Amino acid sequence: MISWVLSASFKNEEVNLIAEEDSNALKGMDGIHMLQRVVDTVNECLNSCAIVGLNPPSHPLASVDVLKAINKGSLIGGPKGRYWVLDPVDGTLGFVRCDQYAVALSLIEDGEVVLGVLGCPNLPMRKEWLRYHHKYYRFLSNLSAPLRANVWDKGCVFMAQRGKGSWMQPLIWNVSNPEMMKLVRRVSVSLIEDPSEATFCEPVEKANSSQSITAGLASSIGLK
Repeated sequence: MISWVLSASFKNEEVNLIAEEDSNALKGMDGIHMLQRVVDTVNECLNSCAIVGLNPPSHPLASVDVLKAINKGSLIGGPKGRYWVLDPVDGTLGFVRCDQYAVALSLIEDGEVVLGVLGCPNLPMRKEWLRYHHKYYRFLSNLSAPLRANVWDKGCVFMAQRGKGSWMQPLIWNVSNPEMMKLVRRVSVSLIEDPSEATFCEPVEKANSSQSITAGLASSIGLK
């Protein structure tokens, strides 16, 4: 989907992409059923592009179109040229738990990151919601009206441009609706100087970090 949207958005230039996946698992008799499921899902999602103010495809994508879009991610990269880098699921364990994960995309020009985008489907716009279990605030999000700045918004997107700053906006977004601009927030590094008042994060899985070391670090600087 991301490969197709980038190509549709930059019609006058070749979109070069580095991604984790290729189409090998979708080929042959073993992959034919999975390929059809992928094609159906891609078309279903692209047909809803109008929700965010983008034009959907003029006709449903065929299997060959989807395979071509996936294989655009086979670029090797390097210190020269312009290309995109995609991690479609950053935080696989969080994704499996329906908890926190991100869709990560960046633009590289001659070895320098010039643009970064993080789509965080389960991260609330209001950080206070993070004090509650994710299942609880996901339940409440289904009860609240979307696109209101004073309620839980269903996910968020972070954007950063080199030399220009960083912003945060709701995941449900329509580029053609000027009212949406009221929901964009400028974000920056925390202004908290007292370590005891800072927010401390570590992986949920013990195998992903040495929690005894991080606990000692937190204790040594007075983190609450």
